Amino acid sequence: MNQKKHTQPQVGAQLFTIRASTRTLPDIESSLHKIRDIGYRAIQISGFGPADPKDVAKIVEDCELTVAATHMGWGDFLGDLDTVIETHHLWKCSHAAIGGLPAEYRSLEGIARFAK
Repeated sequence: MNQKKHTQPQVGAQLFTIRASTRTLPDIESSLHKIRDIGYRAIQISGFGPADPKDVAKIVEDCELTVAATHMGWGDFLGDLDTVIETHHLWKCSHAAIGGLPAEYRSLEGIARFAK
């Protein structure tokens, strides 16, 4: 019998809320250490400044954090899905999402187009 592994729910830090403190790699590192120090063990990556995903993966590992989910731009999914997938594998994250519905889809007709 094939059984799924069940994990306990975790409260994580949604990093968009501290996006002003994650604009550079040193800021990301400092912020993730602070997140860890206050007791979080899981994060949702969102709103980072430019940073190499490999560098972020190293910081996440050093801080013993789990990347539970991300928010990425819709353009990333449309234009560079391979990189989105590679980044999520690197971060050991299986929950990728768009941060918000792009403006051109914010109507009934747009939602129908987006759903297709």
